[in-house]
Amino acid sequence: MSTDKLLEKLGNIGLTVSRNMLAQDVKKGYLPSPEIIGRGDSRGVGGVWDEWAERRAVYLYRLRKRGITGELLRVLLFLRDGWGWSEVKRICLEGLRKIILIQSSPIRKHLRKPNPSNVEFCFEDIVEETDINPKTAAFIFGLGLYGKPLAGGSLQHLFSTYRNIFASGSNDVDKRYFELLANCIEHLTVELGFSWEEIEKLVETADATKADRARILLRQQFFEIRQMLRRYNIQNNITEGSTNIRSFFGKSEKQLAKLFRTLPRRVTTAQFLAFCLAPAFALEHIEHQTREALSEIAPDLIPFVESQGESELEPDKLLREVRQLMDALKDQVDSEDQLKALEMLRPMFNELESAISKSKKE
Repeated sequence: MSTDKLLEKLGNIGLTVSRNMLAQDVKKGYLPSPEIIGRGDSRGVGGVWDEWAERRAVYLYRLRKRGITGELLRVLLFLRDGWGWSEVKRICLEGLRKIILIQSSPIRKHLRKPNPSNVEFCFEDIVEETDINPKTAAFIFGLGLYGKPLAGGSLQHLFSTYRNIFASGSNDVDKRYFELLANCIEHLTVELGFSWEEIEKLVETADATKADRARILLRQQFFEIRQMLRRYNIQNNITEGSTNIRSFFGKSEKQLAKLFRTLPRRVTTAQFLAFCLAPAFALEHIEHQTREALSEIAPDLIPFVESQGESELEPDKLLREVRQLMDALKDQVDSEDQLKALEMLRPMFNELESAISKSKKE
């Protein structure tokens, strides 16, 4: 689309934009540079905008019309299409470092040089100031600081609270798989040892490709959480309120700014929203490692898993791949925790094997 056509389109939807505004937004990194092409004899050259850049321009000026500017504008644009990571990385790291300081402040308030021993010694005093379940706090503080939970640390209380609120109407099978998933997440988190320092390194070293994959994972999480909230609202006859996480459930920019001013370290709305990408980098790392492991053990499972079971794969071949995966996992077990995690996965594989065998008979 030419620049003239883009300006015409923006005007037709009520967005008053000039050529100079487009040029300034390209210069400041809000928009990509259009492709410059010749327009024929004596007509000079003109800019041609890709379809995704055209959509970005529409979104940019709609956000501007709502009064959104600066870093928050950059973050929202990045979450929309994945372009502009070089600027958003800085905002993400600033938010991550501030959140880490907030998370670790109850410990650092008591200890200048915390280590697992002296943290455990002062742990009761630390927990009293946080209003967090002691087992959850031991898991979060230990993993964040040292890459492994403090003694007795667990996320089970957190998962149970989540399940009781959002999965109370589920059947027994759904609850069993929820518990299985919760246990697997906890054990996988411990095995990978994602400390705050490690997550910061993942963000610092991420290129645009990894950032885009993390962005897609985060958007998927946002979508699933919104679906869950909508089901919860329907089940409980709640008719008011927004489920939009990116606007923090329907708050205006002024309301958000006021809310974040109450936080220590002066975390901005843009920094907090960009910080949400940080856990997504950990998920992206897990996904990448899983893909590499599957490519060696059971490569035909990759398109099947990516399509969420919709990819066509012969039952015999799928069954063989699943058995290879289970055997490989069993051979690589070298700790009680890994064995426990594997045994938790076994019922899921058994049910998959049963379903495949049943489909063969039909």
